[in-house]
Amino acid sequence: MSEPGRPAGQREPTAAVANARRPRRLVLLALVGVAVLIAFGVLARPLWSTRDNRPRNVLLFTLDTTRADYLGCYGRATAQTPNLDRLAREGTLFARCASASPLTLPSHSSILTGEYPYAHGARQNGTGRLAAGAVTLAEALKQAGFTTQATVAAFVLNRQFGTDQGFDVYNDVVPAAVGNPLNAERKGDEIARDAVELLQSVKDRPFFLWVHFYDPHFPYESPRIPDQRSPNAYADEIAFMDTQIGVVLDQLRALGHEQDTLVIAVGDHGEGLGQHDELMHGYLLYDTTIHVPFLVRGPGVPAGRTVTAQVRTIDIAPTILAALKLPAMERAQGVSLWPLLVPTPADLQLTGYSETFDAQIEY
Repeated sequence: MSEPGRPAGQREPTAAVANARRPRRLVLLALVGVAVLIAFGVLARPLWSTRDNRPRNVLLFTLDTTRADYLGCYGRATAQTPNLDRLAREGTLFARCASASPLTLPSHSSILTGEYPYAHGARQNGTGRLAAGAVTLAEALKQAGFTTQATVAAFVLNRQFGTDQGFDVYNDVVPAAVGNPLNAERKGDEIARDAVELLQSVKDRPFFLWVHFYDPHFPYESPRIPDQRSPNAYADEIAFMDTQIGVVLDQLRALGHEQDTLVIAVGDHGEGLGQHDELMHGYLLYDTTIHVPFLVRGPGVPAGRTVTAQVRTIDIAPTILAALKLPAMERAQGVSLWPLLVPTPADLQLTGYSETFDAQIEY
């Protein structure tokens, strides 16, 4: 007779059957436990991390003529810079970064080599040239197996001035048909489209991509402010540039490289905006033209940190190479800033140096 509640013909499992099922249950529970531990381990890792905190790729934004105090993350309440502000939240902001020069070619040459202008040789726009013997970040990364690409927006960074050293692809500016060729430029939306295409072309290879925006340079073109000398029009140019940076970052995310890429955004120099009787830049060495924004996000970089120690743009190339665990460039005068990014930061006691000869030459 069957037991109450048990269908007729269905037997109670024997002890042997029950014992056979018990190991299966234990194995299943063990597998579930391992899966939970793996999931917890993944979730507990920092947002921007790789297996050994070494970035796979490097994306360098250089922001021409961009004052630090015109970005929201540096305290400007009216700034429209959500993409740069997001980089600051998700990475580290350097509050005191000094540019080596208030001029585009000398400053970028210092960013790319870790050397001051008197060492790398490019001391003037238009007439200077990065010395062929200088070693650039692109050359160091190309030797390490990276594909190296650049898109620049100002004629003064064209390949004839030497900053193309080490790049597999270097998209620069067609000289103006009329007027001063030094004023030729490419707008930020064109630069962003170019950068997106370059990102798509690298496929699965480790890459170094340098993206240069020039929009905040005088004259300031704002759709809502006709005065091209207005600081508010200048702020609009920065907002437009920030939007284009967002386009590139969106593509980086879409390609699945957001978390394995070291992203750096740095100004090459600032802008006078009438302070110290300087409308633009090049003649004077006040904070208006020398204090630049500097943001870093990526594997191993603390999120939401502000570093108040003095740093320099010549420290960028050494910091990138240190992040990648690659040898330092022998001639670099800058140093790695990674000691400022550890849980107990060191005080590097750095001194900034900046130079310009424009006033001497033109007056």
